[in-house]
Amino acid sequence: MSGQLLGLFSSTTSIKCCDISVSDLKVEYLVNPLAVDIPGPRLQWLLQAIDHRKHNLWQSAYQILVATDTETLLQKNTGNLWDSGKVVSNQSNHIEYKGRPLSAGQLAYWMVKVWDQDSRESNYSTIAYWGNGLGSGSGGGGSQWSGQWISAPNGLQQEALKQLADIDKKVVQDHQGLLPMLYMRKQFSLGQSVSSSSLSSRGSRKVKRAILYATAQGVYKVWINNKLVADHQLSPGWTDYLKTYNYQSYDVTELLLTNASTTTDNTIGVLLGTGWYSGYIGLQKNYAHYGRQQSFWTELHVQYDSGDREDEIIIKSDQSWKVGTGSLMYSDMLHGQLYYEHLEPKNWRSTGFDDSKWPEVVARPVDDSKHLALLADPGVPIRVIEELIPVAKWQSSPGVWVFDFGQNAAGWIQLRRPTGAARVQIRHAEALNPNGSIYTLNLRSVLATDTYVFTDTTDAEEEDTDTVEPHFTFHGYRYVELVGYPDGEPKLTDLKFRVIHSDTPMLSKLVTSDQLVNQLISNIKWGQRSNFLSVPTDCPQRDERMGWMGDAEIFAPTASYMADVSAFYTKWLRDVRDGQSPEGGFSDVAPRMVDPYDGAPAWGDAGVILPYTMLTMFGDHRIVDLQWPSMEKWFQYIAAENPDHLWTKRVNNNYGDWLQVNARTPKEVMNTAYYGYDALLMSRMASVTVNRTADVLKYRQLHQSIAQAFNREFVNQTDGRIAGDTQTGYLLALAFELLPERLRPLAVNHLVDNIRAHDWHLTTGFIGVGYLCPTLSEFGRHDVALRLLLQDTYPSWGYSIRNNATTIWERWDGWTRDKGFQDPGMNSFNHYSLGSVGRWLWQSLAGIDNNDSNGLVTGGGFKDILIDPKPGANLYNLTANYQSINGQIDSSWISNGTHIKFTTTIPVNTRATIDVTFIRNETIHRNVGSGRYEFMGQLNKQYDRIINKLIF
Repeated sequence: MSGQLLGLFSSTTSIKCCDISVSDLKVEYLVNPLAVDIPGPRLQWLLQAIDHRKHNLWQSAYQILVATDTETLLQKNTGNLWDSGKVVSNQSNHIEYKGRPLSAGQLAYWMVKVWDQDSRESNYSTIAYWGNGLGSGSGGGGSQWSGQWISAPNGLQQEALKQLADIDKKVVQDHQGLLPMLYMRKQFSLGQSVSSSSLSSRGSRKVKRAILYATAQGVYKVWINNKLVADHQLSPGWTDYLKTYNYQSYDVTELLLTNASTTTDNTIGVLLGTGWYSGYIGLQKNYAHYGRQQSFWTELHVQYDSGDREDEIIIKSDQSWKVGTGSLMYSDMLHGQLYYEHLEPKNWRSTGFDDSKWPEVVARPVDDSKHLALLADPGVPIRVIEELIPVAKWQSSPGVWVFDFGQNAAGWIQLRRPTGAARVQIRHAEALNPNGSIYTLNLRSVLATDTYVFTDTTDAEEEDTDTVEPHFTFHGYRYVELVGYPDGEPKLTDLKFRVIHSDTPMLSKLVTSDQLVNQLISNIKWGQRSNFLSVPTDCPQRDERMGWMGDAEIFAPTASYMADVSAFYTKWLRDVRDGQSPEGGFSDVAPRMVDPYDGAPAWGDAGVILPYTMLTMFGDHRIVDLQWPSMEKWFQYIAAENPDHLWTKRVNNNYGDWLQVNARTPKEVMNTAYYGYDALLMSRMASVTVNRTADVLKYRQLHQSIAQAFNREFVNQTDGRIAGDTQTGYLLALAFELLPERLRPLAVNHLVDNIRAHDWHLTTGFIGVGYLCPTLSEFGRHDVALRLLLQDTYPSWGYSIRNNATTIWERWDGWTRDKGFQDPGMNSFNHYSLGSVGRWLWQSLAGIDNNDSNGLVTGGGFKDILIDPKPGANLYNLTANYQSINGQIDSSWISNGTHIKFTTTIPVNTRATIDVTFIRNETIHRNVGSGRYEFMGQLNKQYDRIINKLIF
């Protein structure tokens, strides 16, 4: 039935069972976190339709049970920690735990059931859990810690370097400042000798649960009885170590060797590297930014099946541990790794290893002041997510093999260990020289080299002795150069690219009929994957890799469509707050380092824009409350020296529209526009958070005052021209609601005229590009936005794709056919900033957005959805989905240029407005419930024009 809204008004036979089920339980965005240092952690779940043919399904009520035990309590529907009772509400996320306070380290098990729209009761969900953290929960000091920081005695690492100098003096001379890895170990017993008190009266007992808590000043890996405790990489991640450390939690119950009647020896082995703490990071030869000495902290809490908390032991980091060095002469985050196999202490992670010649560690207390927080990690771990196999190989010169993995990404090489003695070197690069050798000039001072010195036989203690790979480094690359491999011609299968990133599930998809657009989506995705490593970095390859705030804020909406970044950004916003200066200035980078200045316009503004993004994309009101004091300080910081509402002072590095081409947007135009945008976002955030009525008016008036100053200073009130006459100037003025209504059509015309004057090419840099296509589509020039999308001559997204790009380039002219490579001083081929167009691909092409046409009035999180696709321009079909916090939203169309079929699916427990006015005789369908809806018919004339006009 052409154009019919199928199923919206259809009736179904009433049945007794509930229409919906509960799944995907999380706490603070995480699946079964073992440590949460937040009073009243928030619970969430997803709802699924039992019968996907049904429509208008929602949750009318829920009941949460939380208990200390599953078998005796929760499985019998008893919640001794919290029984919420039946709560009449359709809320399914951000529900605060309001039960009994949990003790440090205590586990809480929970499940939930719901009632559907007809008040029919579901089954209980599967059981999930979370653990209370060991800290105070308020983010203060470490008053409850019994473990200590442990480190090597002075001179231990230097002595190892002296020994290496006897073997390879040149290596030591060439790598001044790099430190050997530390090997730490502790042997302990479980059984009747674990306590000084008599255990005979307690009878036989077994270990019920063992949780290991760990962090480092540096980066670490932990083994128990020679088994790796987790697949995490580069833990504990990067924070502002002058203020905050995150600790990780691991269930190691199955790794312990226990015997109820005899003493049983166990061994903890720790490999400790320099990492972000004392390695080489950030724009200059800058070692030991936070400190020169690496330290490790841990507590292993072992609980017995008696259930008696007093019958619990803690194995902790203290002076009883031993420390040594071994085969890893360095493993630096940027430079790479140097491995001398014969120096490895055999079986050092196993019980029975003779560590009598190893010195004791140096121990010191955890800083218990209010200036240092030791907190449970709120983010997600870095993991090896994928493995790539080379697609081609060749010799760039005799004995020098180059491998092409077909994809630029971040990670390292896992190498098949050769059969004999050899010195094997692996170098990494993003691009090739014309002669087929690797191009490394753009890495600047970074070595990006992993070197292995193998003996005739292996004494290495690896999980898989057939392969080797680095521990505490990563590289950004597509190509590797292999030198010194002794087993004849290396095979493609001798190398694997171990791809890493913070484990943010990338579940959303968007595929079109245009392969250039599909490749663009892939490039955006891989750019995000390569740069989301604990913090949102700028690039993964050169001597920088910092959390640039301008890049992050412009890309955050795209990142949120691509992946579940809720926990990732929650963690990073702590880094942003930690980086705020006493005067109120946010920083350019977070964690704040190297750059001594406060943040520039559009960079420091990330401290306001990211909480707003979290609110819109995930419905997170708490992050707004948490960030609010720092956001207000930011406004005070700007206003103190700009009383005329023009942001011309305290602009610090003042980057402007970074790397724009063929244009020069006046910085005072961009800066003042961002000041107004911040005020606009503050008024919106205040309108949906509790007890901020006065702030709504305050920031709305401030936005109006800034808009008046902007118009007075920069806008011709007769013809609507904006100072500089650039694409970015018009885009920001329109997107940030700074122009009076009468001037907006004129500004749109000037914007389009500018694009036409540049032969239908963009001129925007890092900042303007994020608003380019969204603003054109919003103001009725979707045809121009589509033309820019499909452009493949310089400058454009398509130009880089036509020239072999598999990620987003840092600059439009990273390589051009007439000039070759840009200045290697700043020429990354894996930045995500210019990929911020991804937001528009989901919002406009697929048409999946929050229904907030009157400003943010629905609270975000896609609870109230707008489906408003804008098909056209050579795109004859599109299939997209977005995995929102409230469920999967689908949108797809197929068209022959005159007719179109459109399908969308709305998740359970949400509502939507579906705008299908691109189909003749169709209207806007409001307040549609869950289910699948299909429309078909002739395209309206305006979409005929879009599709048929832009074939070029």
